[in-house]
Amino acid sequence: RRFEWQSLVDVPLRRVGLGSGVTRRCASGSASSDSTQSSRQIYELDDYEGVPAHVAIFLKRLYGVDKVDQYGRLLWKDETAEEEEWDGSHEGSDPSLFTYGEVLPQGTAALAKELDIMNATVVFEVGCGRGRLAAQLFQQYPHLKYVLGIEKSDFRFNKCLEAASKLHLTFLEPVDQKSEGEGPFIVRKAQGRALATTPERRTLEFRKGDVISLVHVAQAMAPDVVIFNVCHKPELINYFKPFFDALNPGTRIVTYEDLGNLWKTYIDANDQAYVRLSPGSRFYTTWERNDGHEFYLWQKIN
Repeated sequence: RRFEWQSLVDVPLRRVGLGSGVTRRCASGSASSDSTQSSRQIYELDDYEGVPAHVAIFLKRLYGVDKVDQYGRLLWKDETAEEEEWDGSHEGSDPSLFTYGEVLPQGTAALAKELDIMNATVVFEVGCGRGRLAAQLFQQYPHLKYVLGIEKSDFRFNKCLEAASKLHLTFLEPVDQKSEGEGPFIVRKAQGRALATTPERRTLEFRKGDVISLVHVAQAMAPDVVIFNVCHKPELINYFKPFFDALNPGTRIVTYEDLGNLWKTYIDANDQAYVRLSPGSRFYTTWERNDGHEFYLWQKIN
């Protein structure tokens, strides 16, 4: 999907976290005091403004602080991306955009509220990228019993594995100094899987694969909430239909695409399988830090 990049010079610093204590450096590595000095500047971008302190500490432990170029593009090779499109399937692809579409930490609480996360115990994120949103939900909402992130891209899934590895034999950050952190995690890995489980038998899992290959997992675990972070061609709704069919009535879903119209157009005009819960909610994302990006919220009714 093509999109327009917005220069950070047009974005309020408060919104993007370029405040006190944040270092701005040019691509050459020398410090810069002029935001227009170079067209290839690198910023350390703290996206944790407004996030509970114990959650921010936890996420920084797993993912650190992002580096971005002047357009907000994530940098994983300390250089500005030459191309805006890549297939994400192998290490040789430019990885600077691999979290394109990720909901930012400060947008997660609003998203969770819309999805009534407090009345959920099982959450699936399809297209989880590096797994930061799934990890945040698991930490921020300790009543969740099972959070599953599904990712097809090798490069992105490897980032999930790196994050999971950092959890082994560690504890969740406590809410305050008077509390004890939940843990320790026991991390187990198998082919295409990583499971991080606490003694309380809460599990954060990452799986590599196409969501259609994991329909049986949806049938077995019966998620209350599904975050469908997938941008796709409209006609591919037919391909994803077995996954949506496997969800129980009452499942709450957030999508990038207009699921209702796609369902009517490509599957069955008379099949009202999903009802829209919100006329148009916007959440902060990696590519829309100012006003947020519109998401579609649904509930399965049959």
